[in-house]
Amino acid sequence: MAETVFLSLGSNLGNRTKHLKQATLRLDNVVGISVLESSPLYNSKPIDCQPDCNDFLNMIVKIDCSLKPDQLLEQVERIEKTQGRIGKGLGKGLSADRVIDIDILLFGDRSFKNERLQIPHPRMHQRAFVLIPLLDIEPDATNPEGGDRFDKIIQGLKDQDVTPFEATFDG
Repeated sequence: MAETVFLSLGSNLGNRTKHLKQATLRLDNVVGISVLESSPLYNSKPIDCQPDCNDFLNMIVKIDCSLKPDQLLEQVERIEKTQGRIGKGLGKGLSADRVIDIDILLFGDRSFKNERLQIPHPRMHQRAFVLIPLLDIEPDATNPEGGDRFDKIIQGLKDQDVTPFEATFDG
């Protein structure tokens, strides 16, 4: 049975729009995944990143997915590796610049946790660069753990520097 899944995509190296477009196309070519909708693009300052990290370009992709959560994670990691992603972090909670970063945010109304994956994403409610584009395509989105509406949570994140990016995938 297919479920609606939301993924966060980000890039802060090279041609960021190109990297996001490639990742979206690669996702749509995976058996068991169909991209339904993409949010507008947003610029954001890095969070939990080493001091010299570049600004990110972020978006949310809504997919129809018949894979299990761990199977989707494998496909996401394969796409990241194909596009040049090296490692997931630097330890001490800090991340480095990256060509592409794809996080699984929501998987239907499920909660899921193992040693490699937690759904809903454990920090999504703290990140305006995730919630703003999510609400663009899913205005009534709620956290399946507790039912909190993300449009209410975003009110507490107004100090994060997230701005619309005017270019499209083509430019």
